[in-house]
Amino acid sequence: MENRSTLLKYTIPQLLRWRVRETGEKIALRKKDLGCWNNFSWNQYYGFVRRTGLGLKAVGFTTGEKIAIISDNIPETLFVSIGAQAVEGISVAIYQTSLPDEIEGILNYLGVSIVFCNDQEQVDKVAEVRDKIPLVKKVIYEDQRGMRSYQSDSWFLHIEELYRLGDELHAAQPELFEELVDKGKPDDVCHLCLTSGTTGLPKGAM
Repeated sequence: MENRSTLLKYTIPQLLRWRVRETGEKIALRKKDLGCWNNFSWNQYYGFVRRTGLGLKAVGFTTGEKIAIISDNIPETLFVSIGAQAVEGISVAIYQTSLPDEIEGILNYLGVSIVFCNDQEQVDKVAEVRDKIPLVKKVIYEDQRGMRSYQSDSWFLHIEELYRLGDELHAAQPELFEELVDKGKPDDVCHLCLTSGTTGLPKGAM
């Protein structure tokens, strides 16, 4: 029987890969849509993480860069955050109740280069401060409802297009994702948790 203490040496993406090898066809995630539960196996979960991570690489996301997440609790939040970690990036979650000026301050303070939003409400807030967040290269969104006015602007990217870019990069360099996952070390910073911000701007805790 495997000594599970060895798992302490793994990063989160490496742990996910280990779980895939152990129980790949078992259900990892469930999401309810219109009253019906949609299931994601561990294999599918890892596949979406790969597509997302490589998609981020394809749009210029590099080692040590940060991706902010302003989103509901949906599977895509995990795909984006772990995908970013897998390609040597850092994720950070921003409170959904944050106002545009608060989002602006956090994005600039943390040096965020990409933002993921789940819907129009959050995208609108980022778009409102677009001129004040020069480091942000892309805003990725999951829910297309109400997003028609943004679709002709290359600053905005639907997550399905991100998946497509990830698939293209994987087809061109099939070993790249696993090589990037292998490079991770357990003491790498993978995520920045924001403090409550009750006495000032929230701080990012590693």
